Amino acid sequence: MNPIKKLVAAISAAFSIFSAYATVFYVTPDGTGSGSSWSDATTLDALSADLSNTKSTKVVAGDIIRMKAGTYTMTAMVDIKKPITVEGGYKGEVDDDLTLADVPETVLEGAYNSAVKEPIYLTTASGTNYFHRLSFTRFYRRGFLKYGNASLEMYNCRF
Repeated sequence: MNPIKKLVAAISAAFSIFSAYATVFYVTPDGTGSGSSWSDATTLDALSADLSNTKSTKVVAGDIIRMKAGTYTMTAMVDIKKPITVEGGYKGEVDDDLTLADVPETVLEGAYNSAVKEPIYLTTASGTNYFHRLSFTRFYRRGFLKYGNASLEMYNCRF
């Protein structure tokens, strides 16, 4: 095998190992648990402190947040300082199930008369943040604010 193919194979293996160890957090609008499964789901507010604290070891770079389809009324901004993936639109009925809801959309909605100007404030210094099947509505100024050198990839999102 030539040296370039060996390098590409090594890099691919490294990324697959890294992603295999990502922690998945399950989120519902009314979750009360730790986020380890759909039956023990947490809320986005509960994960917020760990997303904004670069020294936190609960949510780390590469982790995945899976959100059940539905509407999440946000009363505070979520500051994300780590390269993570946020995926919405899941049915969230059976543990570890990746089935999408009939209407696979997770809506982040501003609370009426809320001072929340943007629901997501992305200040990741490096890496890539991925957002899938999310809608942002009823916010005072905008749906999303990105600051920093990280890449941002959005798929099937609406503002």
